[in-house]
Amino acid sequence: MNADVAFRAAKHALATLLSLLALGSAAPAQDWPRKTVRIVVPFGPGSTPDVVARLVADGLQQKYPASAFVVENKPGVSGNLGTDIVAKATPDSSTLGVSIGGPLAINTLLLSRLPYDPRKDIKPITQLVTQPSLLAVHPAQDVNSLADLLLCFAKIPADWCTCPIPVRRRPSPP
Repeated sequence: MNADVAFRAAKHALATLLSLLALGSAAPAQDWPRKTVRIVVPFGPGSTPDVVARLVADGLQQKYPASAFVVENKPGVSGNLGTDIVAKATPDSSTLGVSIGGPLAINTLLLSRLPYDPRKDIKPITQLVTQPSLLAVHPAQDVNSLADLLLCFAKIPADWCTCPIPVRRRPSPP
């Protein structure tokens, strides 16, 4: 998928999200929110979750004009810092989180301990967008497919690793 197609798909998904937020059902009385709502993003400004959170905040602001919706960026520790804030927030619906799979799923496989349990401390409400991801290499590399890339990896010595996170490697068979 090229970048132009990915951008158009993301733009379409965000437009759909905003439409859904704007069309929400009318309520006779506003029970929620009773105070400022924080939307915590465990990544920096300009990241995909940040852009989505700001669109959600704008949509909620239009639906609930008497309330305030504030996006707070809390990056750090691969998204765990902001996610921990959401996990430990007072359960009064005044703190929302917008994230991606890293802090909610992938980090459970990469890190031995997390300050929260994503299965118990976080309750997913909905999937906001689908973000396409791609695997890329430098154009000078002779790699045209995943199979080519795996062949390149097979040539790297087993005791060599550039992974920024300590990984547990299985010992080589005798």
